[in-house]
Amino acid sequence: MNLQRAPHRAGRKRVLAVGPGEGMTTGQASAFLAFARNSAHEISVVNTNDEGWSTLLRALSSIRVIVASAFRITFARPDCVYISTSRSRRGAIKDIAVIELAKLRRIPVVNHLQGSSFLLFRNALGPGYGKALDHAYESITTSIVPHESLIPHYSRYRHMAIRVVTNFVDATLAQSLQGQAIKSTTPLKVLFLSNLMPDKGIFELILAAKAVASAFPGQLCLRIAGRPLPGRGMSVGDIKERLSTELSGVPNIEYCGVADLAKKAALLKWANVLALPSYMREEAVPLAVLEGMAAGCYLLVSDHSAAAVVPVRDITALERVLTQLIADPQPLEDARMRSPEIARARHSQARYVQDIDQIVVEVCTETNR
Repeated sequence: MNLQRAPHRAGRKRVLAVGPGEGMTTGQASAFLAFARNSAHEISVVNTNDEGWSTLLRALSSIRVIVASAFRITFARPDCVYISTSRSRRGAIKDIAVIELAKLRRIPVVNHLQGSSFLLFRNALGPGYGKALDHAYESITTSIVPHESLIPHYSRYRHMAIRVVTNFVDATLAQSLQGQAIKSTTPLKVLFLSNLMPDKGIFELILAAKAVASAFPGQLCLRIAGRPLPGRGMSVGDIKERLSTELSGVPNIEYCGVADLAKKAALLKWANVLALPSYMREEAVPLAVLEGMAAGCYLLVSDHSAAAVVPVRDITALERVLTQLIADPQPLEDARMRSPEIARARHSQARYVQDIDQIVVEVCTETNR
């Protein structure tokens, strides 16, 4: 699928982008599509998005991705291959195949890591599979990471350049959040905005919110938005059942379903705290956290990733922070005043795409010297 069809010109590169495109919405898919749809280069996409598919369909999808990539690398001869890499044993097969195919045609590869679990994943592969992955990754020209703390994940690859490109706030969402009315600091309005997986800290947050609401009646509300997904031994059905049980008879906590762009904007405008106490190993700088910044929300996140407020899986720490915000709402006002400007300056979608575009130009120029 060609997403950019303007005539090829000097400085504009033909890029084969292999990653999770249209399909189930995840942070990685959103980031991949932001680049693919808005790049100044000529982008051809091979969509790897098979989230929610059966094991058989995922296997067939992997074969399709490899065949489609091989065809385009052989006959379309892109100037560069851009891949949004997986951190799973099955997904890595596709990555290795695409990288090796590009190497055969002497096409540079730009790898984009959307997450924080590559090193853990690599070390768990075992000697045989790990060696195969290393052989492929040694030929990657440049890898992009979303935060400086993730640079060491690729330290074993001596010839790989590593660049930092921070994540972003969707341009349409950012525009809808501008010029919003001043938020009330009472009651405390807490928003959880992410896929509902145990590793995201959702149940710890609910338990903390219930305890605080019981101690301070009428002074805390929690809204939850996201799609239930399996994790940590819990199926989608298990998650829905526990969510229903935890929220039964608790009017100050509301599950709002899956949020499209309009609902997400409304929820962010309502909230004065964005809570995501995640301990999901794949997560680095979640888009929801940046969206909370753009909306002027106070951020309540775990120390699992780049930002740090509370220890992971610590219900008592969550209760303590929520209680402190009820007692002293000044940090909410400080966040409302400062955070949107930081998000606009550092985490715009335009800057994100431009940074990747520039890396593509640099990689292609270096390869052609």
